Order: sequence, then C-alpha cells, then structure tokens
Amino acid sequence: MKQKKRIFLVSVLLFAICLSGCGISDISSLWSADANKAPEDTQAVLFESAQVNPVTGSLVSVNALEYVRLADYRNMVIQKPEADDAMVAEEIAARLREDAAAPKGKDAFIQEGDEAVINYFGMIGFETVDQSTANNYTLVVGSHEMAAGFEEALLGMKAGETKKFEITYPENDSSRPELAGSTVTYQVTVQSFTRTPELSEEWAAEQGYGSLEEFRQAVISDLDAQIESEAIDYGEAFWKLVCENSSVIDYPEQDLLLGVEEYRQMTENYASYAQMDVASFLRSQNIDETKYQALAMEYARRLVKQNLIVQAILDTEGVDLYGTQADEVRDRFVRSYAVKDRAELEERFGSRQIDESVGLVLAKQILESL
Repeated sequence: MKQKKRIFLVSVLLFAICLSGCGISDISSLWSADANKAPEDTQAVLFESAQVNPVTGSLVSVNALEYVRLADYRNMVIQKPEADDAMVAEEIAARLREDAAAPKGKDAFIQEGDEAVINYFGMIGFETVDQSTANNYTLVVGSHEMAAGFEEALLGMKAGETKKFEITYPENDSSRPELAGSTVTYQVTVQSFTRTPELSEEWAAEQGYGSLEEFRQAVISDLDAQIESEAIDYGEAFWKLVCENSSVIDYPEQDLLLGVEEYRQMTENYASYAQMDVASFLRSQNIDETKYQALAMEYARRLVKQNLIVQAILDTEGVDLYGTQADEVRDRFVRSYAVKDRAELEERFGSRQIDESVGLVLAKQILESL
C-alpha cells in the first residue's frame, strides 16, 4: 500500500509540470551545465520567501505581446478526421466476426478461416514436449500461427472430435530449434469452432439493410459519428498547435517567481495529503533539493509560457480576463465544482489559479471559433 501511495504522489507531483500543450525542454538559459544546478544567485532569488502580486487584469506582469512570438493562429488549420477506406474495411470485418456462428448441417466441419478452440498436447515418444500443450487455445485455421501442417490437420474436423497426427520439424527449423529434426505426435481435441459469414447482399439483408451499399454507408456514418465523439477537442488541438509554434522572447522574472511559488504551494499540499512535512515528503519521492528546484523552475517556465500565450491571444482578440465571457466561464466553474459562488471558488482553489484556468478556457474558445 505504501508503495502504491508513493507512486501516486510521484505521478501527481510530476503531472503538475505537464501543463496544457506548452512543454519546454530547453531550460539551459537558467541553469548551469552541471546536473541542472541553478546558479547560486538565481537560486537564492527564486527560493527566498517572496510575495509577488500579478498585474491586475492580466495573467502576466508585462505586455505579453512584447514577450512572446505568437504563432499565426488565424491561418492555422486543423483537418477534421474522417473515416477512410481502411477504417471502413476494418469495421466491416469486425462486424462480420461479431456475427460468426458455429456452422450447422453438412458444413459443420472446420474449413480454412474458421476460428477454432482446441485442446492439444505434443509428445516425442512417451515424453510431453515443453510449450506444446494448451487447453482452450483459440486460433484462426489458416493463419499459419502454428507449425507447418498443424492447422492443415484440423481441416475437416468436427466439434468434439479428437485426432492424432505427426509433424516432423525441419533440420534447420529456427522457430523451434529444440525440435529441429524431431517428429512430434500431436493429439488435438476440437472444443468448438465458428465461421465468419461472407460479405454479401444476402448477409446485408439479414442484418436489416436494403442492400450491401446501404450497409456500407451505415458503417461510414457510424464511424464518422464515433470519430466526432472521440476526436480531440478542436480548441485543444488548436491550442497545442499554437503552443508548438509560439516561442518566448524573454521570461519575466516576476512571473517566474510566481510560478516557483505556485509549485512550492502545490508541493506543500501534496505533503499535507501524505501527512508529512515537505522535507520528508520530498525524501520519500527521492527528490533532493537540486532536483526539486529544477522541477520548480521547469514548471514555472511552462506556466509562464502558457500565460504569456494566453494573455497575448486575449489581448489580440480584445477579450477581457474579467469581462462578460470570463464571467460565464467562472460561473460554469462554480456549477461544476458545486460551490456557492465565485468567492468560495477562489477560496478553495486560489484566485490566481482560477484566473489561469479561465484565461486558458477563453483562449481555446477563441481558437475553436476561428
């Protein structure tokens, strides 16, 4: 249980630095070359107990458009996924397999392409061969999954039938070198088998379609609906693309301080959850002070990049972080988290965290609307 708890806390702590689409791997400008250790002067400034207040009405303390090269998001296009021929063929094959059944009458014997469930064992003399015994083993006859001659021996067998046959492995057999040149006697019992129907007008009619083409169009329609429901949110897709194509000109020190402080607060919260002090918590996660500071700086840089891009988009589009659209988002948060009002929302999560979340939602809404 303790191990599971430790893994959970590690994953939560590291997840905190994986901000929405704005990952930054190059942090060399703020760290010296030896093991990501912060220069002492930077380290001292960033980790002293400083209280820094953001500029009112903005996610950052500077003019965002002067600190970030914003991607040309108005000319970016995200192609809507559609069902292609390969997807349609795969779905039709899946539906045919779902309708597979045990054949009856004169065709109630194994044919190539049937899916059989078998029990089998192999012997050389009076000794059972290792890795040549299985019960309730499922294979498609003709898939060449087994040794040459094995699946062919199943052809014509019926459910419940038992059969013995020999297979001589070639001298140069590389798939089972321990059996090369040996003759193995197999005994196989067919538990059951099913046959996938052929795609035909008759089968389509049995499924309730007027024609095979009508069935195919229904499959395409179903796939398109599934893609639409499972597709990446367009706002999220645009946001990721904008992040990848935007770059920070400079990181404002005041905003980095805020990011580091936010990370420190999160760490304290996780430590509290684990009923530990911060130092003990970090030791339990195998995080020393140098690594902790590196994680905090990486988080701060990703957060600042995200906030710069968000604010730059809001400024470009003339959207106010405290305007009508933003109020609607805040009210949605109130309902989603079942709190009484915005004041309680901010008390629970922090006003800055709420502002960052609202700004991100607004930016994605803008991108999605283009």
